Amino acid sequence: MKKESKYDLIIIGAGSGSLAAAVKCATEGKKVLLVESGNKVGGYNAAVRAGRYLFDPDFKGIPAEFLGVRLEDRLKELGADVPYTVNEIVLRLLVTDGMPREYILPVGFEAFKNKVNDYCPESEESTSKFFALVEQTVEGVKALVYGATREKIKKDYPDYVRASAYTLDEVEETLDMPLRAREVINGFWFYLGLTPDKLDFATYALYLYTYVSGGVFKPDLGRIDVDYAYLKAFREKGGVALFNTSVEKIILKDGRAYAVVTDDGFINYAPEIITDLPDVEVYNSLLTLDSVAENARRIINTEKHAASVVTLCLGLDRSFDELGLDVAPTVVLPSSDYSSLNDRRKDWRDITAMSVEPREEGGKYILKLTAVYEEDTLTCITIDNKKKQEAAIAERLIKRFEKVFGISIRKNIDGYVVFSPLHYAHTVSEYGGSPLGLEPTSQNSVYVRWNRRKLADYPVGLECVGVNGLINCFGADYLSAPMAMNAFWRVEK
Repeated sequence: MKKESKYDLIIIGAGSGSLAAAVKCATEGKKVLLVESGNKVGGYNAAVRAGRYLFDPDFKGIPAEFLGVRLEDRLKELGADVPYTVNEIVLRLLVTDGMPREYILPVGFEAFKNKVNDYCPESEESTSKFFALVEQTVEGVKALVYGATREKIKKDYPDYVRASAYTLDEVEETLDMPLRAREVINGFWFYLGLTPDKLDFATYALYLYTYVSGGVFKPDLGRIDVDYAYLKAFREKGGVALFNTSVEKIILKDGRAYAVVTDDGFINYAPEIITDLPDVEVYNSLLTLDSVAENARRIINTEKHAASVVTLCLGLDRSFDELGLDVAPTVVLPSSDYSSLNDRRKDWRDITAMSVEPREEGGKYILKLTAVYEEDTLTCITIDNKKKQEAAIAERLIKRFEKVFGISIRKNIDGYVVFSPLHYAHTVSEYGGSPLGLEPTSQNSVYVRWNRRKLADYPVGLECVGVNGLINCFGADYLSAPMAMNAFWRVEK
């Protein structure tokens, strides 16, 4: 029996970005093969069963829209019926040092801007300039996605191009923005894993606009409902999905994608290959050393990966109302002193900054508590001490939550799962165990990475999507992955 087949496109992985890419290409009439090493969809956010609960580690939520495209509309196009809600509050920010502050930030970009000025009236001039730059950044990324040349982007969006070289803190400093306004605007940094003094402005602007404009799309049954809606649509459009099948090698021919070899010995040929694996995993494990240009491999191997994350998912036997807990997504920060925050994020025992995400899914009450650390902090968690170390972090997360909110939840916990770096490292081969992809510095912004493609000899027809892709909006993969494909295929042509 001849163990080979031919496709127009092969996709490695069944995360949200891969599924979206698969549906896009199958809809266009391409013959598509999707290969997943595990037995379920979801990638980084694949759900884990614990008793009567189905927990996924997504602590940011799914943005309801991205660059003007709404997830609800996309699902309707697929014929999928996914019941959902959108919070009216995009973020509740609690700063606990000195005189504790609470900021309630609404969904809607105009409403958000107005609320910032309500909290800090003297900031209106600087925040007006800031938000104008945010909007130009979004328009610049949109132009890049939909075909603008580098020259046109530099001409039409000059401030976006210039801002891509600076941190969020540097831009706000240049605008002479008051500290209170910066504290309010910058609260989302936690979800990106990097404090504003290091965080790329353009990346933050895209993230801020995306989540504030449309809010968070909350499927009634959890994000797994969206994943399976995409998988169902992919199969209905003729796509082939293989689970429990690993890719052992990607073959290039004359610098172009050519084939993949799976662990069952099959050779599957395709001129285009997409993966949601980290670049470093693809280039060092799936490609042979002599098949990739040295300049491309050097860039891949020097890219720094993002922060380490631990998410504790708790199943509760009482409703949030009964517990007196607000359902708005919340970030708790001990201060706005970035130097202090960075020092504290190097100690796994110091859980003072955290996010709190209450979700009701399928009539069950799930509370997610997340801590974000410096990249190498959680190397203390090993296979030998995993259970003990994760339990210690979980205990600190619960203790911090109960102290900040004045709510006792221990006696109401009837199911839990801890998602630590070992989970990501072993289940989705994520380098360093981070679910956030590359560190969001200016060196890894969309514009810089897009330009970088012209400076190195990357393989043609091989690309990453999702958190490791060209357009990483840290949660918008269902919508951003197809856009990224448009962008990188144009670059190659």
